[in-house]
Amino acid sequence: MKNEELLSMLDVFRGLDEQDCQLLADKFERRTFAPGEVICNEGERIESFSIVVSGEVDAVLPADSETVHRVSELKLGSFGPGEHFGEYCLLDMRPASATVRAREDVELLEISTRDLNAIINAHCEIAKTVYYNLALLLVDRLRRSNQELDIILAD
Repeated sequence: MKNEELLSMLDVFRGLDEQDCQLLADKFERRTFAPGEVICNEGERIESFSIVVSGEVDAVLPADSETVHRVSELKLGSFGPGEHFGEYCLLDMRPASATVRAREDVELLEISTRDLNAIINAHCEIAKTVYYNLALLLVDRLRRSNQELDIILAD
């Protein structure tokens, strides 16, 4: 499947017309990772927004990092086909809040935050649509996390 076709099917780009999807698709690159391979580390500055094309990745807080010692690794969540990560760094320009690791063979579509920000800054309609969709998706993740906490605390 071509990059622009894939982008047009994703929630984060819902509402963009074909021309806008093509503009974005031209800046995305495909990358592959083997099982266990680290895509980004907690505390490191990441310079890309990633979409899972195939496979699955885990977001974790590792047992040990440069700044924190934890008793054990804590799994925060998993991302599969059509899901994305790197939006926190895109929005707040701070280092990664978690380590992301390939659980299995993974193919990603990645766009540099520099390229994505350049497109967003030059195209108000793309910016409005992408930021609105990101807000909805992040709120949905937060609501699911709240529900998971309710289940844990109810036991």
